[in-house]
Amino acid sequence: MTVSKAAIEGAKLARQSGKRDETRIKDCPGLYVISQPPNKQGSVNQSWAYRYRSPVTHKPAKLTLGPLSLTVGGIDVNVPQPLVEPVFGEPLDLDGAKELAQVCRKMLKQRIDPAIAVKELKDGTAGIVQAAKVDGWTFEELLTKFMQWYQPNRDTTKIQTAYWLGLKSDGKGGWLPRGVGKGVLGTWRGRVFSRHDGAPVLTKVDANDVLSGMPKVSRNRTRSALKIFSGWASEHGANGTPYVTMDPFAGLKRKTQDQENPDRHVLKPWEIAALWKAVMADPDPYGLGALLILITAQRPEMTFDARFGQFDFVEREWHIKAADVKVESMGDHMVPLSERALWLIAQLPTTSGYLFQPSGNEKRPLNRHWRPKDKLDAKANRVAHAAGKPSLDHWTYKDLQRTAITMMEEVLHVPSHVTKAIQQHAIGSKSDQAYRTGSYAEQRAGALERWGQYLAEITA
Repeated sequence: MTVSKAAIEGAKLARQSGKRDETRIKDCPGLYVISQPPNKQGSVNQSWAYRYRSPVTHKPAKLTLGPLSLTVGGIDVNVPQPLVEPVFGEPLDLDGAKELAQVCRKMLKQRIDPAIAVKELKDGTAGIVQAAKVDGWTFEELLTKFMQWYQPNRDTTKIQTAYWLGLKSDGKGGWLPRGVGKGVLGTWRGRVFSRHDGAPVLTKVDANDVLSGMPKVSRNRTRSALKIFSGWASEHGANGTPYVTMDPFAGLKRKTQDQENPDRHVLKPWEIAALWKAVMADPDPYGLGALLILITAQRPEMTFDARFGQFDFVEREWHIKAADVKVESMGDHMVPLSERALWLIAQLPTTSGYLFQPSGNEKRPLNRHWRPKDKLDAKANRVAHAAGKPSLDHWTYKDLQRTAITMMEEVLHVPSHVTKAIQQHAIGSKSDQAYRTGSYAEQRAGALERWGQYLAEITA
């Protein structure tokens, strides 16, 4: 057991002055011994603390590492001996306190706030201590590097990938952990992904342990995000060595029962009417976005990412650049705007930035995967019940696009090559595509206008 001279001196000062004393450990940056004034029994309580600047709040912060294993000035030898492996919150001698201070420094290098990390680890801190000692790359360290590298075509794709991996935007271009148990990082915080020689530490078994407790859709999205991450780690590295020499998650497969849309739903006319009336009775960005998907028959991700700068209201056209469509090789996409679409856009509470914004923040679009769809379902069901109808069958935003295309073909008898052009789907075989380059602009505009009129009839 190593007794600190600074702790002895701090106890003397606290006893003499009757005030709290904070003494820095000279050979260990950030480490302090805190000595409290003598209590009624004359004992001086002491503890170790680590001071640092939080990478999250960018403000000075302090983490109490644990009590001193021996009190000084009337030494109490009955205090429990320090553990072989130092643990946050347990009695520590000088060596143990220095070791935990070193762990904190390593976490700070990985932009992890030690106080937040320790608070989140309910089962003790052996995992963090071990991760800091292992000669390897931690998952959160590589995740930070991955997010700096990852530049998909769409900003929302990056946000969603980060979400499933366990990160959320800090609003300043950086990322913060979502919390304990949220995303992969919520489980693997402090875990080593691979050693510095590229040998994998985390395996498919670890990945499946995380995925097994997730709902079906979350499981599939997280699996895809993990494979993108591990593929990057196997192709990038430091000092000429990849972060991992063998992609550990390359073989992660979707199970048969993980198919997300076994029963693709097409809404019935009364379901469309209930949804429409529920939205218009209490308009919100999620509901209005749902109706625009239904009216224009466009993909949900493109609709919720729509910006006013893409719209030409004089020519009644919505122009989407190739970089923002699902298949970039298909080129730019133009969506004719029907009277119904123009009417709906006029209902929006904003006229700049994104059409659908969270709390008026025009710099980022809505996250359509958040819980407000549950509220939209509840409102639509209340309207349906008031009309003597049952609850709506489970539907997704994609089902609204599917409903529009299906009903245009089956009810309005719009040719399939026109509905495919509306969605920017390839028409015919590859040889057909090489020679048939028509955009069917007039036919698309006519079909969407008729579809808008039909919607007006069934929702009146």
